[in-house]
Amino acid sequence: MNNIIKDVEELKELIKESDEYKDYTKSKELLDNNSNVKNLINKITSLQKDIVHKQSKKIDVKDKNKELDSLYESLYLIKEYNDYISSSKKLNILISDVQKRFNIYFDSLVIEK
Repeated sequence: MNNIIKDVEELKELIKESDEYKDYTKSKELLDNNSNVKNLINKITSLQKDIVHKQSKKIDVKDKNKELDSLYESLYLIKEYNDYISSSKKLNILISDVQKRFNIYFDSLVIEK
């Protein structure tokens, strides 16, 4: 049993040493240090809450939705944000592939042949 746990820990370390993980952590750090992105995300979040609140009261939100679209467009123009999105997708694909392979293997253990 200890060997299996050790192997799982080794797999975790291999993932952390992968290019996908390194790119992700680098892009996340750059994004975390970008005050422009933080401000935009805060504005988007606040505006989304405002829209939901107004919609619940049957208040027209067309102008608010246009404003929200504009904020998203500004966000998508920021390289650090796009790099982060791209790197997080690549890391998710890697982790999903590993999970799938484990699932296939574990399923094969319990299925009668």
